[in-house]
Amino acid sequence: MDTHAPPVAESWFDADELFFSVTDPTSRILAGNAVFQRVSRYPVDQLIGAPHNLIRHPDMPRCVFRILWDRIRAGLPVAAYVQNRARDGAHYWVVATVVPVAEGYLSVRQKPCGPHFPIVQGAYAELVRLERSLEADGVARDEVIAASLARLDEMLVELGLAGYEAFMRAMLPAELAARPEARRLEGPADDDALTGIARATARLGATFTHVFENLGTYEALAADLDARARTVTELADDVRLSALNAVVASARLGDVGPPLGVIAERMRCEADETTAIATALRDEVEAALSRLPDIAFDTAIAKLQADMAGFFVQEAATAAALPEPDAAEEARAEVERAVVLLADALAVRATALETALRALEVALATIQAHAGRLDRALDALGALQMGGRVEIARIADGHAFTTLFESVQATIARATDAGRGLRSITERSAEVATAGAIRATATHLDAIRGAAPRIRARCAPVEAPLHVEPETEIDEPIVALEEPPAVEPVAVEPVAAARRTWLHRLRLRRRALAA
Repeated sequence: MDTHAPPVAESWFDADELFFSVTDPTSRILAGNAVFQRVSRYPVDQLIGAPHNLIRHPDMPRCVFRILWDRIRAGLPVAAYVQNRARDGAHYWVVATVVPVAEGYLSVRQKPCGPHFPIVQGAYAELVRLERSLEADGVARDEVIAASLARLDEMLVELGLAGYEAFMRAMLPAELAARPEARRLEGPADDDALTGIARATARLGATFTHVFENLGTYEALAADLDARARTVTELADDVRLSALNAVVASARLGDVGPPLGVIAERMRCEADETTAIATALRDEVEAALSRLPDIAFDTAIAKLQADMAGFFVQEAATAAALPEPDAAEEARAEVERAVVLLADALAVRATALETALRALEVALATIQAHAGRLDRALDALGALQMGGRVEIARIADGHAFTTLFESVQATIARATDAGRGLRSITERSAEVATAGAIRATATHLDAIRGAAPRIRARCAPVEAPLHVEPETEIDEPIVALEEPPAVEPVAVEPVAAARRTWLHRLRLRRRALAA
């Protein structure tokens, strides 16, 4: 039994369920999956061909949709919390991740589970009040949206985020970390095509999960690198000042001073070089860390799309059980098109992710080189201070220099200790940030595309209803909702039947649109 009872007036779906829709460039719905139809509570023939704002909730700020459209029209992915409204007036919140595709736009939705969601709910309420107040005063629509965007930016700055892009890159990975794994359903055991696709998407999902988890490890290693390099920089500055004092003091020693002065001057130069190397290392670490939000964002999208593809092929596995002789083939053709579309969108994201990880690998190679140079510079400083102590021993009145060089020795020892292991840390960082895992995704994507045409080929009727775990099976509406007077109530179909009728209606609707 589901222990998380849905509140009244919410169209419920579980955190391990995913749904998607594909729209054309004008935002008319072209396709979707059974969960989308179930949650929106619209019959399929009223969804296909309808504008996507059919499910828009009036309590959504206009400025959020402006951000969404600006990004996807620029060919960029976007993620946002969105409140939608079902046909009967019930609401449902989603994290919508939208990317451009060949047909228009692909939107994959998941249930909000992350820490940003409660904050956003309050922020949206304030933005809606602002927009309605300005509209009531007769302010033009574009000016209303501009004012709302400005207030949204202020809110994000108050949260320590430099704009919506920074928010999005923090929010989506947090949602991925908080979301349970997508539900794995069981389809017909004899369907090699669907089984192969499900396995490939599971491997892809595991790959992206591995990359995502490694990003946290890399961030910790990079922070350690930065702290060690910072300490080395500060200590090298101390050595430089001590060496400079030794140079000045050696000039007062007469004939015995020049050898010591030469050593002190070389120490000063080597300390300068050490500082420069440590500073360069810190700059590279900072640049590498700045790439992590983009990589985490791309990884989160890729993981979500892989899970969506796997969930969809399993959800649609009973397409062959449609009653009409030609229905199975046409329904499977719809599944094939959707699977290929999801695979193509995933390929774009995987390519972007591989490119970003390759850039990170290059940065790490540079950091490794700096770490090696820093080790050598610290060894050189240690050798020079030992040479200086030898020269001091030859000076009759060298007590002041002895104290000075003992201080230098202690400082160099601390710097060497701080720098010890820098190279091993960079090597470990390179291991967790490798792009090799992403390169392997091409094989899995090829397997999905290769299996997709076989979905249509296997169209013999099969009576094998999709299995749903008893605690999540839906045989009737979860909660009785009070319907608005002007809206006809919509029955929520049982899960397995909904999946079959979804594809059947989609086929009929496409025929009608094509006529």
